Amino acid sequence: MDSIKQYLYFALVLAFVLYRANQRANKARQEREETKHKQKEKEKAGGDSSGKSGGHATQTRTPDRDPPATWSVIEAVSDDFDIATCAPRPYRPFKAGKYHLTMGLQKCDASDWILLENTYKRRTAYRRKQLKEHPEIACLVQEGPEVDAAVHEYYEYMWYYLSERYPKYFTKETVDGVEWCHNSLWDEKYPMSAQKCLDLGLAKGSRDLAMICSSTHEEDFLLMTLDETHDPPMYRMRAVSSCFPAGFNPADKIGLTLRNIHGPVPGYKQRLDLSMNKFFAKFQAGNFVQRQNWGIQCDDALFDYENYAGFDAEKDNEPYEAHEVDFNEWALRVERQVLTRLPKTGAMCFVIRCYTTPVSVIREEPRAPDLIDAIDQLPIEDKVYKGAHVWGPVLQQYLRREVEGKGVGDNPIERIC
Repeated sequence: MDSIKQYLYFALVLAFVLYRANQRANKARQEREETKHKQKEKEKAGGDSSGKSGGHATQTRTPDRDPPATWSVIEAVSDDFDIATCAPRPYRPFKAGKYHLTMGLQKCDASDWILLENTYKRRTAYRRKQLKEHPEIACLVQEGPEVDAAVHEYYEYMWYYLSERYPKYFTKETVDGVEWCHNSLWDEKYPMSAQKCLDLGLAKGSRDLAMICSSTHEEDFLLMTLDETHDPPMYRMRAVSSCFPAGFNPADKIGLTLRNIHGPVPGYKQRLDLSMNKFFAKFQAGNFVQRQNWGIQCDDALFDYENYAGFDAEKDNEPYEAHEVDFNEWALRVERQVLTRLPKTGAMCFVIRCYTTPVSVIREEPRAPDLIDAIDQLPIEDKVYKGAHVWGPVLQQYLRREVEGKGVGDNPIERIC
């Protein structure tokens, strides 16, 4: 009896397995038939198979396309937001302890991309001055269709973002079928479409569109597109707005690869080159990340594009002495950099916001000892790159209240911005 039961059990299992296999085969056959049917429908839609056009049948397969890329949803500021009372953010990215060269990236909300603070009118007025007096440095755009597309998208995304985030100051209105954005802070109106801006003669080309963007917000920005002819493929800087350059001439950077842009940065090639390229390659549209870097500015010029001469040329520069220095003119300079990928063109986009705070203010803050230690911990190559071998020792003395400098007074430059 046991053998009969085992035989029956085996027969039932075998029948069930065959049944399931037959089901899967039928399903696969049905899917193939449906695919063939869809393919025929696409071929019919792609061309006239009747031969009526010139007597020749034309069959063109319509490729499947991804849905159009969309911009991130932007949350408006609260109704009580007032730019006049919105103080600059007090970024202090220096750290005590051992120095490490890293990308230092942090997540950033899409609604925190471009900022409006109470420095807006003063800073954008300064930007407009530089764009007028130094156009060959402050705004540069290479030629080419992919560059044009990236600049057009940036222009349109900027107006979209500002009107969504700050509707009180950037209002949308439609006139004769054209959607405009009114910048009430400057009482200016521009079409939200880049092509409309060109068609209406408000801009002659992509560089003019970039100039409009550069004079509308406080941030510098740069656009990079992938150069697939480079081995390995690498992103190149194709457009740049740089009204606040420090220690470099933007005209020397335009067209360079990500690797060559960072050539002067100590340790970049050894520690960050490969990881940065991989990060760029995998970075998805809709994501935003930010980082900050810091340095000390020894004058009151935000537009300071003198070239970095290099380690060998600058390593022997003599350090400042207290009697030579007016600390009222020195400031902590912090750059807030936000990176995203423009979803329609795939261009990588940086916006860079510059904050400068008098060192006399930093001295009164509880983290002043951290800045003293951060200067000590910089490797010699980084000290020379930042100029810290020149300004570091006397600044540390000033922060410790050991010296006051030659310009002691109650009116430090207005640089908390």
